[in-house]
Amino acid sequence: MSQLQERSEGVWIRKCFRIKDKPDLVIFFIPNIMLFSAEPYVYVEYLTTLHGLLLMQGFDNPAVFLTKVQRESEGWSYQYYLESIIHIWIKITTLYPDAKFVLAGSSISATLIISILEHIASEGNPTAKPYGAILISPIPIWHINNGRNASMSRKNKGDFITASLLKKISSMCLSEEMSYEKFTNERWKNAFPEGGIVLSYGSCEIDLPEIKQLAFELGKFGRVKSLERADGIHCWPMISFLTEDAQDEKEDSCFVLAGIIARMIVWQMTAYMSPKFARNSMNVLTIDDSHI
Repeated sequence: MSQLQERSEGVWIRKCFRIKDKPDLVIFFIPNIMLFSAEPYVYVEYLTTLHGLLLMQGFDNPAVFLTKVQRESEGWSYQYYLESIIHIWIKITTLYPDAKFVLAGSSISATLIISILEHIASEGNPTAKPYGAILISPIPIWHINNGRNASMSRKNKGDFITASLLKKISSMCLSEEMSYEKFTNERWKNAFPEGGIVLSYGSCEIDLPEIKQLAFELGKFGRVKSLERADGIHCWPMISFLTEDAQDEKEDSCFVLAGIIARMIVWQMTAYMSPKFARNSMNVLTIDDSHI
């Protein structure tokens, strides 16, 4: 067994009565690699709620895969997690080649997804490309470390992420190969997911201008759906799910994301077009209402 295999695994979320059937949709979720890479279970309830909503949106057999990567024995390396997640990605996409895959992650793992997409687009790389991507509060490390940003001098508007922490995370993750000019690279036309990218963030995030700049630059290559939560903080979907008392407030982001994923993908599903086998939507998700 290779070192990559030894340090990589994951958790499946799917219905037991459909478990023998191959999934038609897989949400490939990467937890915050700085905090929960080896123990991602804090995300399970949130992703189970999202999965339950996806079951009612016309998909035949949706599934969620939550990655799990052992911590690095010495120090911390962005490259270590990049290689580990790519290994898992290749394994799972090879296992279910007919499924539509959506890459999703929060915080620095949302940033990692951008690096994964760029790796997939590398010349001569046969790795499968996701149909869509969901980036929740990505940290634009390229913008923060390029000397042209102002986030280090801004006052915190209520977020728990501070300027000093943001700077530290960026310096830990940024390598010499990851330049600010990466988004002008022609190969990003091949890296961009066909179904588009969902970019979710809060209006109180200290690096809000850099996140909006990231959305603008990604939008040069394909469709980007920006979701800005009023008074939201870093990783607001998970924070709200864990802290809100009212059930509908807890699950707001799950409803929104399930609806967007369905609009993005379900019409591409062969089974959904069949009058005999289609699982039609059981409820209408009001994703255009003021959930955010």
